[in-house]
Amino acid sequence: EYNIEKAYEYNQNSNDTIKELDDIKNKIKTIQRDIDKLDKDIKEAHLELNHEYKVLAQYTKEEITYDKWIEHKAAAQIVEKIDTTVYELNIKEENKKDKLKKYKTDVEIKEERKKKETDFFKIFQSYVSELGIKDFFDDNRFKKLYRMSFFPRQGVELHKTILAYNFAFNRIIKDSNIHRFPFVLDAIFKEDIEQDNKNEIVSFIAQYKPTDTQTFIVIAESENEDKISSYNNDYFENSAYLICIGDKRQERAFLSKDISHSNKIIEETMSILGDN
Repeated sequence: EYNIEKAYEYNQNSNDTIKELDDIKNKIKTIQRDIDKLDKDIKEAHLELNHEYKVLAQYTKEEITYDKWIEHKAAAQIVEKIDTTVYELNIKEENKKDKLKKYKTDVEIKEERKKKETDFFKIFQSYVSELGIKDFFDDNRFKKLYRMSFFPRQGVELHKTILAYNFAFNRIIKDSNIHRFPFVLDAIFKEDIEQDNKNEIVSFIAQYKPTDTQTFIVIAESENEDKISSYNNDYFENSAYLICIGDKRQERAFLSKDISHSNKIIEETMSILGDN
């Protein structure tokens, strides 16, 4: 709607826009003058430098021109930079070589493996003989620690062979500079093992158990069979700590008891695990 107020507002805005355009045009002219002056100064500087360079280029000393001198100086700086870079790279290379000296080469690793296999086989063979297992080492595969995937035995002999293998392996890593976890032997008896074989197995474990780590032995026992205490007395000099799970009646009863009274121990254990 047309009125005096609207007309004034429109003309005021129009005049402000025209004024702003004029101010911007003036700024552009000022900047352009500065650019033209700088361009002129640059051209004059170029002319002066060219003149001075031509004067210098006329001089020759001992057949060395100014151009040759400039090239020589540039080349000298490049060579110096290359020498510095090569020196720094050589230092890095030597540092890496020093670090690599801690590691064995492929040949050294193979030799070390061969030695470990020989040591392992001696222990494994003696344990197999100790458990009364018939020798099966006519096949060369069963002399190689890193190639064994099965054993040519069945029943209680297979059970004893696996026991001998694990004890031999645990013994061979004892001399290695590594952290060893406790030795865990789950279900050391098969259901159909006779008592003589059970006694032989427990005797073997008692004789060759590791002395530098804990050993956990799991034996299934029922109400009709009470041998654990006698094993502890006859073979371990009552030094084993006995834990009966499920009161000899329940199966898979490891977490069946109320352990709320042990919350403090559990929290302390979790805290230790968290710190490590």
